[in-house]
Amino acid sequence: MRLVYLFVAAGLVCGSCVAQVRDPICLVDKQGPSAEGYLRADQRACRAALENLHEKYSVTAKQIEAKRDAAATQLAAFMVELGYA
Repeated sequence: MRLVYLFVAAGLVCGSCVAQVRDPICLVDKQGPSAEGYLRADQRACRAALENLHEKYSVTAKQIEAKRDAAATQLAAFMVELGYA
């Protein structure tokens, strides 16, 4: 994990994405670090971060429309009570 922090400090890996990674990734093979290894690790980290955001904030259009319809019905009832409709 220390290597990951070194790569973040060097700007080779996205720091915010590394924080989202669930399993540590070994970025160094027997020949030493490679640009492809950095890129693959960063892609995995960014993908994990995006999947996490999707899981947290995804809302379907049907859910949005259902809330809109409920609010419109409630507003129509208030307008009738106040004598505007």
